[in-house]
Amino acid sequence: MMRFHLLAPACAPLALAACAVGPDYHRPEVAMPAAFIGTPAHGAEQHVELAHWWDGFGDPQMSALVDRALAQNLGLVQAAARAQQSRAQLGSATAALLPSGQVSAQAGAARL
Repeated sequence: MMRFHLLAPACAPLALAACAVGPDYHRPEVAMPAAFIGTPAHGAEQHVELAHWWDGFGDPQMSALVDRALAQNLGLVQAAARAQQSRAQLGSATAALLPSGQVSAQAGAARL
């Protein structure tokens, strides 16, 4: 550990000297465009449907296999059902936070 404390101050000037530029350095000229043209205008981007990304390959066999796998994937069906159930529970929990009231009516007749 003692060697590191002695070695670090000795290496610091060497590291700084490595970043120095000599006296004959000339900055290279770089042709820059007048305006940045690398990004398309807003709204011009191409929309890609990610829900059916495998259809982009144009392979009917792959599409059939993926459709079959999704139809028989009970775990996925259960997950979708659980998500729907969670949304319903959230709705009832949110409704419980709202104010509530009661209305009652009563009618009667008496003969003396």
